[in-house]
Amino acid sequence: MKVERIEKLYFELVYSIEDANDTKELLNKVSRSLYLLLKLVYLRHGELSRTVGREIMKFLYAEESEEEKVEKLGKIVSLLREEAITTKYPYIDFYMQNFVSEMDRLMIKKGFNFFLTSNGESKTS
Repeated sequence: MKVERIEKLYFELVYSIEDANDTKELLNKVSRSLYLLLKLVYLRHGELSRTVGREIMKFLYAEESEEEKVEKLGKIVSLLREEAITTKYPYIDFYMQNFVSEMDRLMIKKGFNFFLTSNGESKTS
């Protein structure tokens, strides 16, 4: 698959994250976005730190509850924010910054109430 096609899919998916109606849909879109991010890093011959790669792989493949996945997502966003600053690969930096920006926009637009537990209490309180 060409890099440009993967990029197009990645950006379409990242920009659609804020349209998620519930936590399950959000996690589905985020999972697909992170998978495409890893694929783009590989295709662009870039590198990610071992910590970021490990956390993304745990997020993608570990069997966890939605609440645990949301917590892990917060950690991944934080790690990607730091990684985007220190990476030596301009394309990879751009991909990570877009993902982090969209996650930040989601938190601002929908607020912390979006991440509710099943009993209706906010995960952030």
